[in-house]
Amino acid sequence: MKLAPIGNVTLENFWNSDLKSFSITHTHDKILHLGTSHTEYDIKDKQIIHNAYTLIYTPQYDDYWNVTITTANGEIWHNTSRLKCNIKKEDNGNVIIGVNGDSQRMYVAFPFSSTCSMSLKKMD
Repeated sequence: MKLAPIGNVTLENFWNSDLKSFSITHTHDKILHLGTSHTEYDIKDKQIIHNAYTLIYTPQYDDYWNVTITTANGEIWHNTSRLKCNIKKEDNGNVIIGVNGDSQRMYVAFPFSSTCSMSLKKMD
């Protein structure tokens, strides 16, 4: 049995605010048990955390991403549906996941393939 490859995730906070927490969930369309979740705490504004965590990926399946952040003043923001953005073989599992406060969006970027983004909504 061949094991799924492991990738590295970098987190970026460009929300214009420190974050109390930054949570990410990554799932696949076909293999839900390979999904990963991770939360970082106390992230400074403009902070980049290289190799924040590892994830299992399978380039032959679709990748879906969810982000929830809590700002320093207690606001909670999240994407209301999963963002489909696929890791390609040439990316070698390297992923950047970030938030941008000017556009109120989350983004998923890769070194060689596409970049995807989605708006974040403030929870009431």
